[in-house]
Amino acid sequence: MTGRPRLQVNEEEFKKMYDDGVPIIGIRKHFGISKSTTRNIRIKLKLPVRRWRVKFDVNEYMRLFLDETVSYPEMSKWLGISLWLVNEIRKCLNLSNRKRGVKRTR
Repeated sequence: MTGRPRLQVNEEEFKKMYDDGVPIIGIRKHFGISKSTTRNIRIKLKLPVRRWRVKFDVNEYMRLFLDETVSYPEMSKWLGISLWLVNEIRKCLNLSNRKRGVKRTR
C-alpha cells in the first residue's frame, strides 16, 4: 500500500495569491484543495492570519476618527467598508465610542 497521493501546490504561487489578498475560497478553487489543506499550507509557509480584508492607512483612519464632524456611517462610505468594521477598527485603535445624543457640529 502506498497511500493517498500528495497534492502538488506551488508554494510561491500560493504565497503570492495570499499576499495579494485573494480570498481563501479563490485560492482553494485555483489549486483544488480543501479548507484544512489551505490552512495547513498557510501555517507551513508561516503566513499570518488575515484579520482585515481591507488594507488601510492608520493615519487616514485616525484623521477620520478624530474628526468629530464625520459620522461613522459617512466613514464607512468614504472608506468602502462596513459600519461594523469601522467600529472594530475604532476598538483596535483604543478610541472611545461617541455618545448617542451628543450633538456634533457639522
